[in-house]
This record gives sequence, C-alpha cells and structure tokens, in this order.
Amino acid sequence: MKREATRGIAVFCIAAMLSVLLYCACQLWPESVFALLAPGNDSVWELSKIALWPPLLAALAVHIRKSSRGSLGAYLMVPAALPVALLFVLWFLRMVCGICSGAVDLAAALLLLAVGDAMAFSLREATFLRRILPMIAVILLIWIGLYTAFTLRAPALGIFLAVALAASFLSISPAVYVLIAAALGVVLEALHVMPGERGKKA
Repeated sequence: MKREATRGIAVFCIAAMLSVLLYCACQLWPESVFALLAPGNDSVWELSKIALWPPLLAALAVHIRKSSRGSLGAYLMVPAALPVALLFVLWFLRMVCGICSGAVDLAAALLLLAVGDAMAFSLREATFLRRILPMIAVILLIWIGLYTAFTLRAPALGIFLAVALAASFLSISPAVYVLIAAALGVVLEALHVMPGERGKKA
C-alpha cells in the first residue's frame, strides 16, 4: 500500500510541476516551437493542453518499469478525461463568471489534476481497467490529433481566441504553485490511503 501511495503522489507531483513549466513556457514564449506541448496563447483550448501532456507523461514515467496494467490504466484515465473537465471549467470561469486570471486558470488545472489522481488511486485495482486500456489509448490518440490539428490551424471560435489576463502569472513565483499542488496531492492521496491502512492493521 505504501508503495502504491508513493507512486500515486509521484505521478501527481511530476504532473503538477510539468503543468507549471508548460504554463510558464506559454507566458515566456507564446506561439513558439513548444506550441504542440505547451499552450500557444491564453485561449481556453490552448490552456487545456496542460490537462493532457503533464498527467500523460507523468503516468508513463512512473509506470514505465514494472507495474500492473490496471494501475497504468487508472492513471491514463486522467489525461483522457481531464481536458474535457478543464475546458468546461475554464469556459465557465471566463464566459460565465468573467474571471480572466492566469493564477485562477492554473489553480483550477492543478485542483482538477489532484482530484483526478486521487480517483485514479482509488480505482487502480479495478479489473475493468485492464479491459478498457486499449480504449483509453484510442481516446488519448484522438486528443493528440485534435491538439495537433488545431495548433496548426485553429478556427475563429470563442474557446480558441486568446484573451487578456487580469494579472501576469509571472508576478508570482511558480514554486508557490508547485508547493501548493504537491501539498494538495499529498492530502488527497493520504485520505485514500489511511482507510486501507487502518483496515489492514485491524
């Protein structure tokens, strides 16, 4: 159990740090050669890229050695589903609430990532994940294809249009977000680990 908890926390922390780095790349080098992996601008669609690549790369990095297909499938479900959730949340914050803030955007992404990884930890032993792993892989390939296509040629629709953020993200140290995200991930993972540990001791 402790090994699985450590693996889950590692997946989250790696993904959180990659998310912050990709967001910084968006702010420092907009419309750069990193546009396929990092947000090319501050549009809702471009920012949702940090919901795909960081958790995908983190899951593969932690599970690349010896691990069960069920655990890998659980953590790959996060990048498969998270872009949809982040797209909706960012659209709601900007279009409905009128909130255009880089800090809020990144905080929302990290919060969704923490929730997704906590759910993946809970489902890591589910047997159905082994059967649907090919389906998860297909969904990930579809997301990669969509991001590639719309990076090369984005339509003139609302979620693809860049907006002026209320405050520069770079005014706040990225390390602050990494620490907050890591602490949140540890708390969420601990909440899922402690019941199992108590049952095991009993």
